[in-house]
Amino acid sequence: MSKKVKVKLIPKERGHAFLKLFRKLSVALVLLVLVLGIASECFAAENVRVLLKQEFNSAQFAVVQGEYQLIDSGTRLSVATPLPGELWTVFREGLTVKAQRDVDGAELSFTGDVILAAQGHREPVFRFANNHYPGDLYFFGLNDRLLVVNAVHIEDYLCGVLAQEMAPSFPVEALKAQAVVSRTLASYRKSDSPYYDLTAETNDQLYRGYGQGLPDERIRAAVDATSGEKIYYDGSLIEAVFHANAGGITASSEMIWGGKRPYLQPVESPYDAYALEYPIQSSGWPANAYEWSKAYSTTELNNRIADWNRSRPAEAINVGNVLQLRPVTEQTTGGSLNRVMSLEIIGTGGTATVSGEKARQIFDLKSSLFSVDGGTGYTLLSAGGLTQKSSFSNLAVVKAGGEITGLGAGTLTVKGRNHTANLQPNIDGFIFAGKGFGHGVGMSQWGAIGMAAAGYNYQEIIQHYYNQGKFDGRLQIH
Repeated sequence: MSKKVKVKLIPKERGHAFLKLFRKLSVALVLLVLVLGIASECFAAENVRVLLKQEFNSAQFAVVQGEYQLIDSGTRLSVATPLPGELWTVFREGLTVKAQRDVDGAELSFTGDVILAAQGHREPVFRFANNHYPGDLYFFGLNDRLLVVNAVHIEDYLCGVLAQEMAPSFPVEALKAQAVVSRTLASYRKSDSPYYDLTAETNDQLYRGYGQGLPDERIRAAVDATSGEKIYYDGSLIEAVFHANAGGITASSEMIWGGKRPYLQPVESPYDAYALEYPIQSSGWPANAYEWSKAYSTTELNNRIADWNRSRPAEAINVGNVLQLRPVTEQTTGGSLNRVMSLEIIGTGGTATVSGEKARQIFDLKSSLFSVDGGTGYTLLSAGGLTQKSSFSNLAVVKAGGEITGLGAGTLTVKGRNHTANLQPNIDGFIFAGKGFGHGVGMSQWGAIGMAAAGYNYQEIIQHYYNQGKFDGRLQIH
C-alpha cells in the first residue's frame, strides 16, 4: 500500500467536449419541461431529484426557514406563501391535487402539480416526514397517487447522505472520501424516470435530508473541500459502490453480482480492524461490523428458509429439514476467512445450492465472508467409553480392502455379526462465524476510517479501493 503518493488531478473538459455536454444538457432540460410542464430552472444541471415517497394519497410539509412559495405547475403562478411553522397538507381529490393550510382550513386547487419552491438566497429548509430537507419539494399527481420529490443541489444532498453514512466525528479524510464516492455514485445511478433521479433508500443511497437539524459543520466542510469531484476509470464515471466493513479483504463485482469491472476487484483491507479499536462502542457496534457470529437452532434455520420461500416463491429452497450446510469458498484470500462463493444446503428432502450473497440474505448474515459449524452429527462411543459428536462429513467407511469412502447424509445402517441397526443422527444447531458487514464490493467504510486515522488522505483511500492501490493513472479524481 503506497502512502503519501500525490494524485495528479486532471483539468475539467474544455472546447468541443464542453459544447457536446452543453447540447446534451440542453436537450435533457427541454424534454423535462415538456414532460412535467414546469420551468427548467427548477431542475438545473447541478440538482438531483430524490424520490421521498410514492403511492399514497396525502402528505404534509412545513417551512422551517427561508422563503418559499407554492407554485401551480399548470399555470406556473404562485398561489400561496407558506410561512415558517405553518403545517400544510397536499392531497388528491379525484384527479385534482389540492393543498390545505391547517391553521385556518384554507384550501387551494391546482391545475397541475404542487411545487414548494424556495425563494431568495437564504438557505431554505422545509420539514417533511419529521426530517428537515433543503431545496424544493414537488408533489406529482400520478394516476391515483402522489409522488413526493425533493429537488436539491447535489452538494446539499451529499450533506444528507453523509449524515446517514458516517459520523461527523470520523477523520476528515474519511469524510472526504465518502463525499467523493457518494457524489460519484449519485451521478452514476441517475434513473430514466421523468419524475426523479434517485430514491432515498439504500438501493441508491440512504437520504433523510438534514435529519432533525442542519448539516454538521465537519460534514459540510468535507463536502465543500471536494466540491464537484467524482471518480473516473479510463475516462468513464465509475459505479462507486461501498459497504460498511470488508472484514479484511473486499470482493469482486463478478463474484457478488456478475459482470467484471476493473475498478471493483478484491483488495486487502487491513484497516477494517480499526472498528475494534474505535473508542466509541455501542452494543457491540462497530466492533461486530468487523467480526461476528450468529447461532441458529435447526428449527430456527428451517424457519428462516420457510420465510424465504413464502416471500420469494420463485426462488424457493425445497430441501426438507436441513441436515448440513457446506460452503464453497474462494481459493485464496488475504484474511483468515475465505468469502463464500456458494452454499450447499443438504436436507432430508434434497439438496439446493445458493450463492454466498443469497445465503447472506436468507440467513440474515452480515456478510458472505463466513464459515459454518454444526449440523447433523453422530454420537460415537470410543473403546474407553467416552462419547464424541461428529458431523458425517468427518466420518468415513474403511472397507475390507482398505479403501476409504465418505458417508452420505441421513440415517446410517450399521451391520453387526448377528443383526443390523440404524444410527440416527443428532440434529444440532448451526453457528455462522464471519467477518465484515455488507456485500464487500468497493470501498470499505471502516477501512477508509482506519486508513484516514493512520494518515492516508482521501485520494489515497479512493485509489486503494477502486484501483487496488496501483496509482497507474487509470483512475482519476476530478
